[in-house]
Amino acid sequence: MARNFNADPVGQNSCAAHNLKTELVFLLSWLLNDNVAFLYAAAAISGYLFYEVMHFSYHIPSGDRAEKCFLLVPGWRQLRQTHILHHKRHKMTEANFNITLPVFDFLLGTLYWEPIGKK
Repeated sequence: MARNFNADPVGQNSCAAHNLKTELVFLLSWLLNDNVAFLYAAAAISGYLFYEVMHFSYHIPSGDRAEKCFLLVPGWRQLRQTHILHHKRHKMTEANFNITLPVFDFLLGTLYWEPIGKK
């Protein structure tokens, strides 16, 4: 028997996950439960926002006021250096494929490093 997601047994919108238009959230809600779907949606949105903020921060010009905020984050200079190396043409197809965190570059042996300030 097909589940009718338009029916609302309590007379109100009992599940906001049903209103989300992503197929995976809908599928998780249907196969497992609404909490799993909400958790997935929250993690996906948080991960995407983390990626966007970090990627933006790597492209802030040195000396800019906004850079001062990110300099407070431990390890940010090293992450920025990894991202700068990611943009080097001669290494772009060989190393530093991860744009924000080099975790899988480290695990897969594609991490390339030069000391900060080396040209």
